[in-house]
Amino acid sequence: MTRAPTRAWATSFALSCALTALAGGLARAASAPRVHVAGAERLPPYALDSLDFSKASPRPEVVAFEARGSAERGLVTSCVSLPASGWVDEAEPVAFEKLAGIAAATVTRARGKPPAWHEEPIVARAPFPLRRALAPDAGDSADASLVIGFVRDEGRDGHEALACFAVSYGGAPSARDAQVEAPFVNAPPPGTSLRALVWSVHHPRETGALALVCGAVLAFVYLRARPRPKIARRIRSTRGT
Repeated sequence: MTRAPTRAWATSFALSCALTALAGGLARAASAPRVHVAGAERLPPYALDSLDFSKASPRPEVVAFEARGSAERGLVTSCVSLPASGWVDEAEPVAFEKLAGIAAATVTRARGKPPAWHEEPIVARAPFPLRRALAPDAGDSADASLVIGFVRDEGRDGHEALACFAVSYGGAPSARDAQVEAPFVNAPPPGTSLRALVWSVHHPRETGALALVCGAVLAFVYLRARPRPKIARRIRSTRGT
């Protein structure tokens, strides 16, 4: 008598789980970043794999990658993400240096030759994301657009750093005007440890003096708290008698 309702409930539950998983997948796909370069659709797909970050620490996750064209004339776009606990302006040059290295490695793999380029001034459209543009040197054709921003990480209830780039070479549509579509937010504020690190970099004298004071205090506490040798105790006891 109860088998039919039980089967109906199980079927309904399984269907509900499937629809929930499908909705989650569609939501993640809708929020995935996209890098647009005008004219990229005119190039055919290019069978190029994304960079391997399996040995990197921390290991970024490739959340978008597309290659078009060929080894002679092509265009590659990609985005990687990393958990972000905080951000300071001092990290910007280092972050863009790393991203430029990834972009250069991608060009080298795509055409078999490293790019020769230089940074050109670019006006950011908003505080975040941050942008850089790389123009080709004389005799080269490779250019690039670099973008660093932050998005909400709903799974960890925090932020993720999103680093995207577009590179082109061989007369393909220029990548310097690439646009990144993503739900960017303001950078997460730095934590206490990160603030302390930045303060120590900007105040080396005060940091050195503070380290000396802390070392002296710790040495005094250790000398006072360490156990006394038994021989010294015996000598003191004999002198007392």
